[in-house]
Amino acid sequence: MTFKEFWNTVPRGKFFVLIIFTILAGFDGVVMSQVISSVTKFNVNSTIQDILKLFIYGLSSYLVVQIANIVALFINNNIIKYLNKSYKNKVIESIYSINGNSNDVKDSISTLTVDFKIIEEQYFSVIFKLLYFALMGLISLLYLVYLSPVVSILFILCSFFPVVPSIIFGKKLAKVTEKYTEKNSRFIDNLKDMTQGFPDILSYNAFILFNSRNRHFTNEMEDSAENLKNKHAFVNFVSALLSWLGYLIPISVALYLVIEGRIDAGTVIALFLASDRVISPLRNVSEYLRLIKSTDSVREKINKIIANNPKNDEAYYNVDRNIDKPSIIFNNVVFRFDHAIFVNENFKIPYGSKVLVKGPSGSGKSTLLNLIQGSLVPQRGEVLIDNIKSNKILANPNFITRIYQNVHYFDMTLRDNITMGVSNISDEQLSLVLEKFGLLHELGTNCLDRNYKDQLSGGQKQRVAIIRAIIHKGKILLIDEATSSVDRETSSKIRTFFSEFEGTVVEVAHNYTEEIDDYYTHVIEIKDGVVRLSVV
Repeated sequence: MTFKEFWNTVPRGKFFVLIIFTILAGFDGVVMSQVISSVTKFNVNSTIQDILKLFIYGLSSYLVVQIANIVALFINNNIIKYLNKSYKNKVIESIYSINGNSNDVKDSISTLTVDFKIIEEQYFSVIFKLLYFALMGLISLLYLVYLSPVVSILFILCSFFPVVPSIIFGKKLAKVTEKYTEKNSRFIDNLKDMTQGFPDILSYNAFILFNSRNRHFTNEMEDSAENLKNKHAFVNFVSALLSWLGYLIPISVALYLVIEGRIDAGTVIALFLASDRVISPLRNVSEYLRLIKSTDSVREKINKIIANNPKNDEAYYNVDRNIDKPSIIFNNVVFRFDHAIFVNENFKIPYGSKVLVKGPSGSGKSTLLNLIQGSLVPQRGEVLIDNIKSNKILANPNFITRIYQNVHYFDMTLRDNITMGVSNISDEQLSLVLEKFGLLHELGTNCLDRNYKDQLSGGQKQRVAIIRAIIHKGKILLIDEATSSVDRETSSKIRTFFSEFEGTVVEVAHNYTEEIDDYYTHVIEIKDGVVRLSVV
């Protein structure tokens, strides 16, 4: 998330309107300086009319400035909303994309909450505040030049004093901010860990252990937050001292010019008041540059996530859809986690095969499905769907659909849970399949528009997942124990359907019994890292 990317994302029209109103708001210092310095012009010869003129001028000019300021704030807030939506959508698309399917859920949530809050408050907002203070400082500086060029030059030179601390301590602050982000993420991870595992904590009465862990992570986060605040406070202290010095030097010179008779006291007051709108903005610029610098690591992290989005990679979306009967081919496939699971595996599953995958727990049955689907890529060799690498057709239901062991039912209507965004499926088609699997009878004829959330049983969710796969008409159906939550009769009906399915079926059976062999044409047995494909 570089400034160039930021600039390319900002809506141009709104930005230029923002500049216009920010310039008007930047006359705040000039108006105040003119009104207050006019006090020195009043004497015994002044009239009530003179006072009213000054009052009306001061009120009207300040009202214009403040109206411009609030309009600028509204536009600023609108642009930040646009930026937040744009970048968050990009990050969400990347996290839940083809390349991002293995992202850790806790880390993703932390990115979308903690990291983006830092980006909004210490990057987006700060850039616009920089713009405001820079324009205000420039306008006030031009006014200073008009009042006294000599003193203006001094103000220009002294105005850089507050910037020095941000240059000196910038890298240190970036490291401290990175550490705080890390500790904050660990704190959130621990809370999620405790929440998700609370039944186990309760069962084993492990509250002492986990409360101790919670205190540890809380202390780490708060210590890191305190350290970050203290570092910022110290840099602010140094900046404030240098800023005050930046006032005293030019004002002292201005008073000397009064003694010499080159300017009057009213001009000194005007210079002093206007100078506040030069030095104060530059002091804020110093602080804001420091804040921007401190977001380097967070912005780099978000950049990496966005770069992972294959949205514009045509290779994923221009796969030949005319492949009629794709075979599954393993060519010298090597895949391992901490130990080898598959070593130089070579086999071919012809189109239309009904394959049962069996083997002991941890042998690699689900890994085999992941390799076929393309969500895992072998370290060596290749898995092909005909002549296309499997990872190149990942997330293309025209080729591969999958039924998972643990079915997730989304917080949407039953129709949306089945169609998953596909719009060319009629309600008649859906009702026929629902009736075939008994769900229409169980849920009622108006079930498609209902959101069942957590109301469905495990068996009903499994049948929803099966119907989802059927409706999308993939040529290859991958199944990871699709009948574990249904009764024996329903299980038999489901397996009969799989055996009659036109395409290829590869099913993992974690609880294997010989009576289901009749439904399959091939068996893959995985044992001790060896894959054996045999015909039934």
